[in-house]
Amino acid sequence: MKRGFAVAILFLTLVLAACTTPPAASSSNIEIVSPYISAVTAMEQMGNTPASPDSGMPSMGGRNGAAYMVIKNSGSAPDKLLKARCDVANSVELHQTEMKDNVMAMHPVESLDVPANGQVELKPGGYHIMLIGLKQGLKAGDKPTLTLAFEKAGTITIEAEVRNP
Repeated sequence: MKRGFAVAILFLTLVLAACTTPPAASSSNIEIVSPYISAVTAMEQMGNTPASPDSGMPSMGGRNGAAYMVIKNSGSAPDKLLKARCDVANSVELHQTEMKDNVMAMHPVESLDVPANGQVELKPGGYHIMLIGLKQGLKAGDKPTLTLAFEKAGTITIEAEVRNP
């Protein structure tokens, strides 16, 4: 009798397991490593000294911020970061900082290529995600949400901790 009961329980467990939906397997080969945000002025972003209190330019908790990270692609096909959104910014742009005619300049780019079996590093003085028109002051330890839209991998939502510049 006990054996019959155990068999019935085992059978019901298997039937219920077969009826449940397995967790979705991620087909994305994209991994976001060490994301963080720095609330900075445009001058600070380009590598200039932090704004002084009397400069009229906001610093930590100012109008703009920048997000940095490493985007790794373990797949055999390249991908592209097409756009980003952030819950604490009015608008978000992909940017590149580069030296042009001995002047550091920052400008938007349409997308960022993530090579197959490679990575792209978003860092101060290079590629970054510009957070324009911050809706609130950011302080170290805050964790705003970033949503990254890739050509092949789709959208990936992450938290990026705010760090002091």
